[in-house]
Amino acid sequence: MNSQNPLANFIEPRLLQCPQYARLLARLRRQDKDVQSESTIAGLTDSAKSLLLSGMLSDLRQPLFFVVSDSHQAAFYERELNDICEYPVLTYPASEISPYEQVLSSPDNIAAQMQVLYRLLGKQRANGGEEPSDQARQRLDNDPYLVIVPARALMQRVLDKETLLANTFSLKVGEDIDRDELAHKLIGLGYTRESLVTLRGEFSIRGDIVDIYPSAFEPVRIELFGDQIESIRSFKIDDQRSIEQKNSISIGPRYWVVLGDEEGRQKFIQTIEAVTEKQATNLSAEAIETLNSVIEGDKEAFAANGYPESVEYYAPYIHKQFSTLLDYFPDSALLAFDEWDSIMLSLNAYHEKLEKSYAEGLETGRLLPIPERLHLDVSKCADKLKSLRRMFFTSLPELAQANVKVHPYESGEKTFPKDIAIVDRIDTTRDNKHVSGAGVVQFDCQPVEHFNNQLKLVVEKIKIWQAAGIAVLINSDQPQRIMDLLREWDCYQYI
Repeated sequence: MNSQNPLANFIEPRLLQCPQYARLLARLRRQDKDVQSESTIAGLTDSAKSLLLSGMLSDLRQPLFFVVSDSHQAAFYERELNDICEYPVLTYPASEISPYEQVLSSPDNIAAQMQVLYRLLGKQRANGGEEPSDQARQRLDNDPYLVIVPARALMQRVLDKETLLANTFSLKVGEDIDRDELAHKLIGLGYTRESLVTLRGEFSIRGDIVDIYPSAFEPVRIELFGDQIESIRSFKIDDQRSIEQKNSISIGPRYWVVLGDEEGRQKFIQTIEAVTEKQATNLSAEAIETLNSVIEGDKEAFAANGYPESVEYYAPYIHKQFSTLLDYFPDSALLAFDEWDSIMLSLNAYHEKLEKSYAEGLETGRLLPIPERLHLDVSKCADKLKSLRRMFFTSLPELAQANVKVHPYESGEKTFPKDIAIVDRIDTTRDNKHVSGAGVVQFDCQPVEHFNNQLKLVVEKIKIWQAAGIAVLINSDQPQRIMDLLREWDCYQYI
């Protein structure tokens, strides 16, 4: 158990005493993959879901992915889980920008996404991008971690594993580098050369000092002795002061597209010229003018070895393989879904929005047709999820066996509750054979009431809980302040 997290140490033994939790663990530990492929955990409040996830991460010791309906929910769970988990909690953010708006992805979003992907590939240490040793990489493969994923992030395109790894390189203390070759490599990955590094994706070379702000991880300062790397240190952007010494650093692509060498760029330009000419035959005069203006501007940037704002839109012309976060999940991954009906509503609404944006862009000449969409279809997303082990968290009560009706479903009949409307929306995207009976683990969790800053009510409630033999745990960013207040109300002895 992690002595650095007293909250986790307090919770873990008490959770193990819960019979429902013990039943859930036993089910998840079974070796029969078909039996353990899907479970429903009912009767949970939001905080109870965090508690279960923290416990399962410690007890199962395997990668755990928690899919939530939106970014707001992701931020909520990230705060809670970081307080109570003894193992790393990461968030894989969803881009809030439509890929059909021809605007570059947020650098902070790319950074957080790449950090997760590198972690899944065993390429990241916890201390910020340092290339792990073989022993450390083995530990990374074995240590559990939890990744929180807003639903729409499952549909958003990223580089496939092979392309990401092929375009990620490391710099190590003691090795020789050629400054010009390094600059050429960084520019090819989308980085820009500046006199002073202040933003992600920038680098500078000033004599024997090379500063790089990778697309993921913190900025680093490389000191050279001749052509040999003498030291690598992270540094602060605001005052440019060095912080921590490193043995190595991994540097990956700046964007979710890599344009490649000069020959590849020229081929790409010829391709979009041909597609533009063909598309113009289907457009109005106004739309043709818009399309030509857009394409000419992009071609100029590509020819000058640049990465224009629209570069990620052209990814299907450059990279033939379509990948999302789902393609990075390890075989041992366990997925938990927070309120499946809300997730499906979010995915369907997002899909409709993107399809509408793409169609409008084609009609107005703002967009060029692409070989493949920049988002994964909802049905394909659901199909990929079916190959993984899944848990469905719900605040609904247990689905009683006596209250079901039979629906036809693909190759067989499945049972669903007749009074739960969401079933009709989920039966085409999840395997419902465990929606009732042995596949359901029932909890009876109640949300804590809101006291509206009335400390007297809080104290009275704490004393009632304690008198009933209930353990009371208060988690606060200001623990000393809470203890002082409770002491003033003669309640300190109850905590």
